[in-house]
Amino acid sequence: MRVETDNWSLAPMLDFLTFALILFFPAQLGYHFWPQGAYIWGIRVDFLSPVFYLTDILVLGILIAYVIPRIKKRKLSFAPILASFLFLIFNICSSSRPVIASYRWLKILEMGFLIYYFAREFKKDWLIPLVLANFYTCLITWGQFFKKGSLGGWLWWLGERSFNLATPGIAKIQLGPYLFLRPYATFSHPNSLAGFLLVSCLLFLLTKRKLVIVPLLTILVTFSWSAYLAILLLLVYVFWKKWGVKGAAIGVLLLIGIALQSIKVGLLEERSIVERIFLIQNALQLIKAHPFLGVGLGNFIPAQLELSFPRGQYNFLQPVHNIYLLVASETGLIGLGIFLYFLFYLFKKSHLISIIQYPLFTILLLGLFDHYWLTLQQNMLLLALVVSFSLSPLKNISKKVI
Repeated sequence: MRVETDNWSLAPMLDFLTFALILFFPAQLGYHFWPQGAYIWGIRVDFLSPVFYLTDILVLGILIAYVIPRIKKRKLSFAPILASFLFLIFNICSSSRPVIASYRWLKILEMGFLIYYFAREFKKDWLIPLVLANFYTCLITWGQFFKKGSLGGWLWWLGERSFNLATPGIAKIQLGPYLFLRPYATFSHPNSLAGFLLVSCLLFLLTKRKLVIVPLLTILVTFSWSAYLAILLLLVYVFWKKWGVKGAAIGVLLLIGIALQSIKVGLLEERSIVERIFLIQNALQLIKAHPFLGVGLGNFIPAQLELSFPRGQYNFLQPVHNIYLLVASETGLIGLGIFLYFLFYLFKKSHLISIIQYPLFTILLLGLFDHYWLTLQQNMLLLALVVSFSLSPLKNISKKVI
């Protein structure tokens, strides 16, 4: 006999926790731990710091409220579980910083549970807190843009960091004689903020298209060229669908023109491109040195210490800006194969309703130029929601969303 959530008094709690979790998707509030493995040459590296986020507490609450009523004996396929467990253990043991690898695997398991939960229990009402989350994120973004710094005050409780144009290492852009701050809102970087807003817009297309206007306008002031590129490629696809080859040609010409203009005004920074190439070269070297199990999940940054390159010339204290090379370098070709197979399964699962593929396709496109979909909490949470759309029964999606 199947136990339904609605038969339990925990159902209202589940609804509340789910609403709160999605509402606080953009929140960065969390407690950082600084084990020895989180330091490189005595420097604290955020990407190596295990963090217990506010959203982790909400996920834990959902896990307890959702799993407890469903505990029962059932037959499990032992072989896949054993194989996965062995791969996880070998990957952790082969890493130079097993504490960091263990933490990153826990995050993968957390996102795996959310995908399972979202896919099975999806409700149209869950897009309401996502709309609200985007609304307050856009307000914070515009406030920071005009103030040229953080807003402060109670926004600390959402994880806003303190910064201004004079803060060392802060993201800013020079357009002619004008210097602009690239707003962060409550994210770690303007690029991850732009990616979050763009994918949210594509989810809103499943309901009310007018909801995309404010997030799209907000993406403009993040000055994220990867988000701009993704939007332009989507426009090329739309032109092709509407007007065929002529439409695609117009879209490509538009894309080339905007790209050349972006280089001219300095939107594409040479140093950013050079550092990305440098990290790609490091990733390829690590894949060659550790082809099967990789350097350990979350261990890309410290693993670069085994490579020989000029110190101080480039910023290597960050993951490679490509999710495919990141997966291959940290989990080996075995992990990359599993990752690609899972992606193929997702697209095959959702092929009957192509609009569901747009958010996932955009994430994979942005993943060619950045790592945040697999490294930063806010983007990983949204990724879990997007993946769940592909796994949810098509009849449920069509009834509840489209």
